Amino acid sequence: MERASLYSIKRDSIKNIYSIISESDNISRLDISHKTSLSLMTVGKVVDSLLELDVIRQVKETRRTAGRKAGLVSANSDYYSVVLDISTKEFVMTVVDVTLCLVDTMTYTYNRNYYYDENFHLFLKNVASYISRRNDTDKLIGIGITVPGTYIASEDRVVGAKIPELSSIPIRETAKRILGRDINLVIRNVEAAAIAGIKMMPELMDSIVIYMFVGDTVDGALLCNGKIQSGAHGFACDIGNMCFHFGDILENRINGCTSFDELIQILSCAIHNIILIIDPKAIMFECEIPHDPGIVITSVKNTLLHHYKVSEMRIPEFIFSPSAFRRSNTGVTFLMRDAWLDSLIK
Repeated sequence: MERASLYSIKRDSIKNIYSIISESDNISRLDISHKTSLSLMTVGKVVDSLLELDVIRQVKETRRTAGRKAGLVSANSDYYSVVLDISTKEFVMTVVDVTLCLVDTMTYTYNRNYYYDENFHLFLKNVASYISRRNDTDKLIGIGITVPGTYIASEDRVVGAKIPELSSIPIRETAKRILGRDINLVIRNVEAAAIAGIKMMPELMDSIVIYMFVGDTVDGALLCNGKIQSGAHGFACDIGNMCFHFGDILENRINGCTSFDELIQILSCAIHNIILIIDPKAIMFECEIPHDPGIVITSVKNTLLHHYKVSEMRIPEFIFSPSAFRRSNTGVTFLMRDAWLDSLIK
């Protein structure tokens, strides 16, 4: 694929235009100009270049009134990413197109008769077989991997993971060898999810925001001014390891809950600590527990107000948005999509 010559236009502006297009079914150049606050001439130049690259498509506006019909553009959803989630022992491959819609998914059932690395190899072979059966690999923009700990690129390994076996596996090298393709990104799952959340809520870009995942594991990430804050050792906001009474940790307490009321008490205590220490403006909440997230959030808010006596002014905004797949997959696709666009622009 040839590269577009857009040297006179800021890359952030190009990405912003493409992002607006990818979020819309069909949109005119004029509407893009209004949404981005960029001139119609700039928008037109970028759109024309993206059309030449076939990464967006155009149709004529359909209306019965007289006058020239505008060309409406949309992202070419034939382009897609493959995201491998190995943050738990239930390995999952998710295919997401550039409009962030789910295309396909495949789950690998962990075989406890095999070692961890053997299971990982079998999963990758299944993924390799899946990719080889597709006849559109020229539209694959990248392969990303989400991991449950901090990835050290220089050593190609994951540290501090809740799956100790990962620390001895060269993730990128192993995946590249079995898949026969470059791995574009390896990232801690909660950081990818936090990036996805903040990109969807630009109004929080200048704030302190917490991402919190509660499910088979409990974890979190910290964003300040739209940037991930990893901390000195890469474990900032590792909420699951928050200490409770008698040396127990939050993840164990939540996994050991036997009632809804007990879950709310434990979550409220954890979030009260987060408010005292970090005082975030918002908490992006992703929940994979057998309770309605809306009811969970309302119950936590009430407990913070009435039991912990937290003022309404200090209670952060709780943000929950249901999705067909984990938010971390969206975050990986966001990051790989940006890198892909960079590769197309001179």
